[in-house]
Amino acid sequence: MADLLIHGGVPLRGVVQPSANKNAVLPILCATLLTEQPVLLQHVPDITDVQKMIRISSRAQVHRRDATVTTA
Repeated sequence: MADLLIHGGVPLRGVVQPSANKNAVLPILCATLLTEQPVLLQHVPDITDVQKMIRISSRAQVHRRDATVTTA
């Protein structure tokens, strides 16, 4: 996974399209818990590791519908 180095005091916004594999998705799922803003992840693979992470995170308002994961 590539590193992003951010300078300045400007809030981040935008879209990133990483590969849809568990090695990319699992750390991204964890990172979504660090923001109070809603996050939408699309094309999330339906694999056991991802299912378990979403189940663990469900109390933090992480939900899955088909290949889309949302946080509140």
